[in-house]
Amino acid sequence: HALWCIVQGGDVADIVETIAKNKTGGTALKGDVTGTYVEDLIRPNGTIFKVFHEMQFDRPIDSPLYITLDVENKEGVAVDTVAIEEALAARTFVIAENVDAGSLYSTVYSAGDDFVATNLQISIDDVTYTDGQIESEPDGVFTIDATNITITDNTVL
Repeated sequence: HALWCIVQGGDVADIVETIAKNKTGGTALKGDVTGTYVEDLIRPNGTIFKVFHEMQFDRPIDSPLYITLDVENKEGVAVDTVAIEEALAARTFVIAENVDAGSLYSTVYSAGDDFVATNLQISIDDVTYTDGQIESEPDGVFTIDATNITITDNTVL
């Protein structure tokens, strides 16, 4: 029975103020990042009474995603694997978004259409790969680094 806010980006003071102004009273908070929002209340006699709201939240945990795939150009021209790596590395995910390997094909083909991509698989440990889905942790956000992408060009030159 607690509120767990996981916030990507933003200034701590702004986040704390937003939480303080929007959460209901009596609701516990969870998180490792803490901050205090000071609210000034004016009493009927004109004096100011300060209310200190200590708020908690968490930042997302980056989860590196590893990718392997095969590509081939039927016309005997080498595939621009760097463009594919750059397209995949530019792919962003939201907090707690699951990743389906098949959905990454569209990102691969955004780098060009003069090749065929097959056997796309994903992993979170660079050991066990799947062509299915990988579920994110509730506070996780997948990231793709070009160094975590292995592309095998099977083009016969």
